[in-house]
Amino acid sequence: MAQQQRSLAEETAIRRREMEEEIQIQRTARERASTASRLQQKIGSRVEGLQKEWEGKVEENFDWILKERQGQDWTASSRAVFHRVLHLFRGHPDLLQGFSYFLPACLQAEAQEHVVAAGVPRPVESRRGDFPRERLAMDA
Repeated sequence: MAQQQRSLAEETAIRRREMEEEIQIQRTARERASTASRLQQKIGSRVEGLQKEWEGKVEENFDWILKERQGQDWTASSRAVFHRVLHLFRGHPDLLQGFSYFLPACLQAEAQEHVVAAGVPRPVESRRGDFPRERLAMDA
C-alpha cells in the first residue's frame, strides 16, 4: 500500500513537471512570436524611413539577396547571406540587430559583435559555397 502511494506520488510529480515544462515551452513560444512581431514592425518601419535616404537600392538588394536564396538550404548559405546583409546594413546597427534575430545561433554572436562595433563589418572570408568577394561588395 505504501509502495502504491509512493508510486502514485512519483507519477503525480512527473506529470506536474511535464505540465510545467509544457507551460514554459508555450510561454517561451509566445514571447518569441511577440518579439519577432515587434522586430518585424520595427525593421519594417525603419526600412520604410530609410527608403527615401537610400532611394530604394538597399530594399531592392535585400529582396534580391533573399529571393536568390529562396528554396535553398539556409543553413549552408546563411553565412554568405549574413555577410551580404551585413554589408548592405552597414552604418545601421539597429537593422542588423533586428535581422540577427532570424539568424542561426552560430551567427547571432557574430552579428552582435558587428552591432556593438556600430555596423562596421570585418573582412569577409571566402569559403566554398559563399558568394565571391566581388558579389559581396555590392554598391549600396
